Amino acid sequence: MPRRAFTLVELLVVIAIIGLLSTVAMVSLNLSRMKARDAKRKADFRQINLALSMYYEQYGTYPAPKASTSCGNTDPWAESKGTCGGQWLTADANFIAIMPQVPRDPLNTGTNAGFGDGNYVYSYATNPGVYELITQLENPNDPDRCGVRAAIYHSTGDPWCQPWSMVLDRSRNIYADH
Repeated sequence: MPRRAFTLVELLVVIAIIGLLSTVAMVSLNLSRMKARDAKRKADFRQINLALSMYYEQYGTYPAPKASTSCGNTDPWAESKGTCGGQWLTADANFIAIMPQVPRDPLNTGTNAGFGDGNYVYSYATNPGVYELITQLENPNDPDRCGVRAAIYHSTGDPWCQPWSMVLDRSRNIYADH
């Protein structure tokens, strides 16, 4: 009785099909992880926004940002990356009483979220009566990123995501609280 076996070509075709299916599965998994991190960013911002609103109701202003220079970074904005851990946003004891642990970006890499792409941190700054709370979303097709939805820089009225006279390298992937 003759022995039946697979030919080398048949084995290579099967290996190629398995490799293709694995690649498709990995791409889909990475996209799902990216969307999950973006959903967490939005949920974190809702929490922080609620705490900031509660603070504003009690004190009539927003808490002063803790400059990230005090947390090991170089930016005057408060940023979630650095050595301040869950208290990166402000040193104000009244805000800390409202929100003892301020969430951090799931990746928490880069510097000020407003500049360039790939800065996955939370950044916070204030001006009288307004605040800026921004991060970058990973999914370029997310309808909430300011490349699609307008997000205004309050102190000047200029759009965050359009090139303007002072800063030409704004990321279009910014997600702003407002």
